[in-house]
Amino acid sequence: MLKFPRHNGSVLVVDDDEDFRLFVHGFLTCEGIPCTTADSVEEARQTLQSKQISLVLVDCVLRGEGSGMDLLAYCKRKFPLVPVIMMSGLPFGWRLEAALTGADGCLEKPFDATHLVRLVRQWLKQVDRTPKIFLPGRVEEVLTLVS
Repeated sequence: MLKFPRHNGSVLVVDDDEDFRLFVHGFLTCEGIPCTTADSVEEARQTLQSKQISLVLVDCVLRGEGSGMDLLAYCKRKFPLVPVIMMSGLPFGWRLEAALTGADGCLEKPFDATHLVRLVRQWLKQVDRTPKIFLPGRVEEVLTLVS
């Protein structure tokens, strides 16, 4: 029987609303789910590059440079095995854009905290079951594998 390693990364919560971000962080942490936060696309990118992240929860609308959809596109390009759940309190239209950009799920604000925990645990369980593969990034790495 194959065993896959359990996730050992954090959930990254990206939202420019500090109260909301701290609420989600506190609730997930109290439930035993490792969590880190970012308030902008740039901070989220830095976090994704420096820490092991298993799941990203991102608000569609962020203040500053870049939107949640921009971060979603970046994640799908640079970290394709990391699920991204989009969040928003906007009317229904954002869900279609999120789906077309590659979102793994959508969560409408406001939401019940227990629903959030259930959703996060389901995605982390899915991450645990996903086999990790090595995709060479350079020609030299491919030649090393073939030789």
